[in-house]
Amino acid sequence: MKHKTSTSRKRAGKPAKRVSMVKKKRTGFSARHFLVRGWWIIRGAAVGAMALGILYGAYLGVGKVMGLESLSVRIVEVEGCQDVQPDAIRRLAGVVKGDSLLRIDLEEVRRKVTTHPFVKEATVVRELPGTLRISVKERVPVAVVLGRQFTLVDAEGVVLSLHTAYPKGYPVITGVPESGVPGRMMIEAQPAMEVLRNIPQSGLIGQERISELAVEGNLVKVSLMDSGTVLVLKQGRMDVQMKKLARLMEAGVFDVRSAGYDLRFEDRVIGMPERKHDASGGNGLSPAGG
Repeated sequence: MKHKTSTSRKRAGKPAKRVSMVKKKRTGFSARHFLVRGWWIIRGAAVGAMALGILYGAYLGVGKVMGLESLSVRIVEVEGCQDVQPDAIRRLAGVVKGDSLLRIDLEEVRRKVTTHPFVKEATVVRELPGTLRISVKERVPVAVVLGRQFTLVDAEGVVLSLHTAYPKGYPVITGVPESGVPGRMMIEAQPAMEVLRNIPQSGLIGQERISELAVEGNLVKVSLMDSGTVLVLKQGRMDVQMKKLARLMEAGVFDVRSAGYDLRFEDRVIGMPERKHDASGGNGLSPAGG
């Protein structure tokens, strides 16, 4: 049986022709693609240039607005001063008339103002067209620390000012040798400051009735005005000691003629029968105290 041999054969030139057509099509697609891409690039560059022009114009406009004479500082208003002179706050702020109100760094001005020892907090705001308003909250003096100088401090023990003579009207803290630095807290005076912050809880004894707070380690001996009655307190758990003092007063047994009362102990108040005793533990202190 004879097999019919197929005479159909692929011509050698046909594949070459197809490759040529594909290359031709690809070449046409690439050219169109690059034309479109070039158009978008040109369009993007034009838009970018326009945006830069707008931004630059806006920058120039903002610069002109910020430099307007009508928006310059005409008034530096300072409020809240009691012990501090407003001019001292203005000098610290470093803002002068004619400065651009919009260019002022409000936070920087606030930081400068709070470097004053008497300034506890400060707020700085713009009030268009020409006012810079600085509001301060001052630290309140509550006592004088008697060291190498007379040091005025607030309730946190922050040094407000140093004096060569006693500033009248404040209780005196003794037993703290250092004078301190204005604006810094006196760590050694903290036991006395804790007493001053808490003693109004007693209800009848305020800072105005205290003549002296003697610091001896973590003990504070509080001498009351006129009578000289001494309260012996210990740093820490001050709220408990104040409650005991309040109950003592409410019971009607607190006697200003007494030498004093020792409030350091958890479950008792020790009365001091004699004026001339050492409240720290000797010369007449009741054995029940320790």
